[in-house]
Amino acid sequence: MLFAVSGFLLWYGERDNEFRWVSTILLHDGLTVVSVFLVTGHLYLTLIHPATRHSLRGMTLGSVREDWAQRHHPKWLSPGEDSPVAAPRSSSTSGH
Repeated sequence: MLFAVSGFLLWYGERDNEFRWVSTILLHDGLTVVSVFLVTGHLYLTLIHPATRHSLRGMTLGSVREDWAQRHHPKWLSPGEDSPVAAPRSSSTSGH
């Protein structure tokens, strides 16, 4: 949002000197630097970091490996599967 507002003020300030403020340039440049670091960090986590690289497949194809899902999101597994959060099976039988 600040990017859009500062960009608009820079653009409009070229046409009307009333809106030409030095702080607008500093804000816009600072936001650019922060954005470059955020994009670089997200690209690193998506493409290089081994613990999070597999999540890109989930975002693009809609599926992940079962071992990855069990390690990162164990509640995704159905109750019948062997998992740390699977519903416990009752060994006693009811007398119906």
